[in-house]
Amino acid sequence: MIIRYIIINLFIILLLISCQSNNETNDSSKYTVVVTTNIIENTILNIVDTNYVNVFPLMKEGVDPHLYKATRKDLELLNQADIIFYNGLHLEGKLAEVLDKLSRQKKVVALADVLDKEKLIQVGEGIYDPHIWFDVVLWKEVTQYARNTLNENNIPTSKKNYISYLDQLDSTNNWINKRITNFPSKKRILITSHDAFSYLGRAYGIEVNALLGISTVAEYGIKDINNLVDYIIENKVRSIFAETSVSSKSLEAIVAACQTRGHEVQLVSGLYSDALGKKDTKEGTYIGMLESNINKIVNSLN
Repeated sequence: MIIRYIIINLFIILLLISCQSNNETNDSSKYTVVVTTNIIENTILNIVDTNYVNVFPLMKEGVDPHLYKATRKDLELLNQADIIFYNGLHLEGKLAEVLDKLSRQKKVVALADVLDKEKLIQVGEGIYDPHIWFDVVLWKEVTQYARNTLNENNIPTSKKNYISYLDQLDSTNNWINKRITNFPSKKRILITSHDAFSYLGRAYGIEVNALLGISTVAEYGIKDINNLVDYIIENKVRSIFAETSVSSKSLEAIVAACQTRGHEVQLVSGLYSDALGKKDTKEGTYIGMLESNINKIVNSLN
């Protein structure tokens, strides 16, 4: 009995090892798509056939892409990639040199390249706001470009999932328009740490103001704080918003400055700008992130 028991257990162990080995082989045989942000990751996952494709983001939730530097592990992953997607328009500023070098060896795609310059928000000579995902119509165009590029490079995609996702983007765009329309235009003033929401403002009728410019690398001074405080008081703004990927210290200074001038303003946390929320949560998806942001903005300003 004891010998039989040992043989059976050895057989089970060998079977499990065999299954694990097969799974690893199958997994390693998949195409490797590497992306910079988890916003792009979620979009690509709604396009590819995940039975044949693995998608790896360099940046997880709460990571600021403006400041991100590639790690040794990132470089190894990038070198293994069959195709690489990034946002472009200098969003991934510190990764630019790495991505440029890799483009000489493999397919490296800046998703923003598909958009006509007249659709972009220009903030300086030859400089454009990179936060294009806050206009769902533009992001739908980006999604179509990503899918076409995958197909051209023989990376398996799912037509069913792709069509369903485009429908979801249309529904989300319509929902945002209705949600915003249902509260007074004079209350539609969104103030954040850095200027990540101009596309949202332009697309859906929200006035946007920020302490910093389009990049968190920028610095601010006393004059910038005073100007924003003046703006808040003049427009009777009652809520300002801290982003999950940016320190809230600058906005805490704004709240304190408003208080010294007799104006109470609340600091609302948890607005998503350059990164989605945690994986396997609603806010960990592009559409879920948008819905969370819009509800937070409307509920806090209305």
